[in-house]
Amino acid sequence: MFTSRFTKSIAGTAVAAGTLGLAALIAAGTANAGTATDQQFLEGLQQHGISVENPQAAIKVGHRVCTALGEGTTPRDISAQLVSSNDGMDQQTSLFFIVDSVQSYCPQYMHRSGDGKVVISAAS
Repeated sequence: MFTSRFTKSIAGTAVAAGTLGLAALIAAGTANAGTATDQQFLEGLQQHGISVENPQAAIKVGHRVCTALGEGTTPRDISAQLVSSNDGMDQQTSLFFIVDSVQSYCPQYMHRSGDGKVVISAAS
């Protein structure tokens, strides 16, 4: 399960699907991203049509996704928590958020299955 700190951080982050605010995401992400990795993460969200009101908070949640995976939380459970804690986020959007988080911050949890599909798995 998630720690309360993880849950509170997600609940405090406004992440929404759609095209509204994409220009703001680009401008804010460029201005606030601390590293090239953070910028990659924010650009990935943008490419998936996810806008964020607070790029730094989204970056923190992206890192917490990796922490949760490292603690053995399944991507399905992380997705459910993201959906329940963020108005306007559906399951598909949460999965994009998880994939972008893993690609940017913890690629060790991303693998290819025998048929070439990308699989994200928690630490065992």
